[in-house]
Amino acid sequence: MAADRATSTRPGTRKEQEAGLQRRLGPFTVFATALGTMLGAGIFVLPGPATETAGAGAAVSFLLAGMIAAIAGLSVSELATAMPRAGGPYVFVRRSLGPLAGSVIGLGSWLAMIFKGGFALVGFALYLRTVVDTGPIPVAALLGLAFLAANITGTKLSGLLERWMVGGLLLLLSIFLVRGAPILDPTVFREMGAFGASGILAGTGLVFVSYLGIVQASSIAGEVRFPGRNLPSGILGAVGAVTVLYIGTILVITGVLPIERVVAAETPLADAAAVLFGGIGGWLVVIAGLLATASTANAVILSSTRYPFAMARDGLMPHAFNRIDRRFGTPTRAILVTGLIMVGMALWFDVERLAKLGGAFGIVVFSTVNVALIVLRRRAPGWYRPTFRAPLAPWLPLLGILGALALLTQVGLEALLSAVGLVLFAIGWYFWRLRREGGTLPNR
Repeated sequence: MAADRATSTRPGTRKEQEAGLQRRLGPFTVFATALGTMLGAGIFVLPGPATETAGAGAAVSFLLAGMIAAIAGLSVSELATAMPRAGGPYVFVRRSLGPLAGSVIGLGSWLAMIFKGGFALVGFALYLRTVVDTGPIPVAALLGLAFLAANITGTKLSGLLERWMVGGLLLLLSIFLVRGAPILDPTVFREMGAFGASGILAGTGLVFVSYLGIVQASSIAGEVRFPGRNLPSGILGAVGAVTVLYIGTILVITGVLPIERVVAAETPLADAAAVLFGGIGGWLVVIAGLLATASTANAVILSSTRYPFAMARDGLMPHAFNRIDRRFGTPTRAILVTGLIMVGMALWFDVERLAKLGGAFGIVVFSTVNVALIVLRRRAPGWYRPTFRAPLAPWLPLLGILGALALLTQVGLEALLSAVGLVLFAIGWYFWRLRREGGTLPNR
């Protein structure tokens, strides 16, 4: 234990230096990374289900989800500046609450992102069906396998695809908002409470999956210049920008289309664009929808493999997941298993169930990250020296915990039971891995 303390004064620092990482990234890179993990399939796929649940109040649902994500973003920013290591929330929780809790959150984070990726694959198939008369299942499977191959052969190609897709998406969404905002029907604001508080909260639980990627930005903390300043500003700026885009988009959709049409449409954003711009507008938004859903699916495979990779490093996953392929320089086994599970989820569940299941697992993760911050603030271990401190702790993180857990009651019985089942399975998995490792796990 003494040796461990001596080599772990700043968790991650020594390992990051050994890996040759240099602090070259500024706030815009953090902003772009966080933005790319959130700006995607949610606003293109969920307006119909969210409006069916909350009516015009779906805009408030996106706002509440963004506020809960922002609180978690503050906690993640502080934790990441103290523990800049690959693995994000898994590392934070393992260091603060122990390997058992880390096992729960590592598996929960991994599965939450996999469900989000499956949700994006199905969304891509729905948008493609407006162009080509084809079944959504084979399209979702083929797209998932294509991104799987791209990520196995190297992150350079997948990273390049991600930048182009997010850039095109931002441009098209901005055009949509600039054109639609001045002419939306103002009665939409008076109708926000028509479905009541329960409808808005249920809508929040449904759209929460849109914000799950925010914790991924913490994985680059070891490469950020002045992380105490640039990391929180980039993360919070991204949450704010995405929330504004989501709220503005859902307001335009419900402001130019009748609620009944929004609910009935598979691609309501494209229908609203057709009203605003004519046929060409609908086609442009279909392209944007394809970019958004493809971007999300690719980002999930690109980023979620960090969880089994980091857990394998600590003995909580088979060590094969921690191996780098000599030819491609990527963790091929972790990528392969992640991609295949994601494709399987896309084939098994519909888009609304995928959103609720991913959101439920994400709620568990966001809540526990806030718990980790509160625990470390109270314990104040010698190694915990973040360069950024989240404001209003512990009260703001506590509010984030209560808000996130309240959403668990709104995601439906299936998603709630799945979240409980995840915790029980992860506990059993931890003790099984502990036995496999001879009764002790690496102390990292």
